[in-house]
Amino acid sequence: REIVAQEQRQTIRQVIAERYGKKDLPKIPGRAIEEFLFLILSPAHKEEDPQTSLGKLLALTPKEEGALIRDLREIHHLTPRMAANRIEELARVGLTPNEQANLAETVLTVSGLKNSLGRLVLFLGHRSRSENNPFESALDCGACGGRDGSPNARVAAGLLNKTAVRNILQKRGI
Repeated sequence: REIVAQEQRQTIRQVIAERYGKKDLPKIPGRAIEEFLFLILSPAHKEEDPQTSLGKLLALTPKEEGALIRDLREIHHLTPRMAANRIEELARVGLTPNEQANLAETVLTVSGLKNSLGRLVLFLGHRSRSENNPFESALDCGACGGRDGSPNARVAAGLLNKTAVRNILQKRGI
């Protein structure tokens, strides 16, 4: 749900920038965007008489604010139904390429491999097992909790070998 809400907030910011040429979008408080988004997604609210803090910040007349709401609903598909469809789509598909790249970047960062990567990066999974042996158990690293680490290595390798993810990471300088 949060991914969809973030996409909706971004759509609102982009439309405002395109329509009104506002370059100072980061100065618009998040609560003003949230209030406006709530109004857009509220099926009971009509476009005729909106009075939001975002409209006031942008010095919009009620007619201009109503037109913006209508366009966001009709042209940019900010509706409860489209939000539900997008949530369902994300649940089916999984992570977007940008989210996959964020995850891949985190994997590399926590592994200490974010800078100066070689042409080949090898991930290995290990397993620990010690039963009723205090000395041997003291030698276990504890990171795997006695589980096989190879699934994690396979997921990391699969993620980092995706062309879309690699392209995004390359654009980020990784």
